[in-house]
Amino acid sequence: MRRTPKNVAERLCIDEDQAAAIIGLMNGSIDPEEYESVQRWIRQCYRKPRDVEMRMCAIDEVLETCGVEAIRRDGSWDNYHGDIVATYCNTGEMHASTVLFDTRSGKFKIMCQGGFR
Repeated sequence: MRRTPKNVAERLCIDEDQAAAIIGLMNGSIDPEEYESVQRWIRQCYRKPRDVEMRMCAIDEVLETCGVEAIRRDGSWDNYHGDIVATYCNTGEMHASTVLFDTRSGKFKIMCQGGFR
């Protein structure tokens, strides 16, 4: 399914302006450093966070969710993400649709955190 503001808005129960911002952040056409939460985070860091981390932080701000969380798989390590197989914007409900970044495929997904494998 092609991501359009209308279908993203419906899946995430948000308005189309928010959906358009999320699509832009996911595809890289919107700079995450335009968002206050990302600017605050960068000021606190010795080294600038990775682009995908900043994009997830900005998406969290747009969605007004409860932060970016990790889904871990024990015993599996890679060069950067360690045992983290995905990050997601925490809605507080594991079966609510949210934005998830799959570290193995390097792709953003819209799905519930509870359904990720």
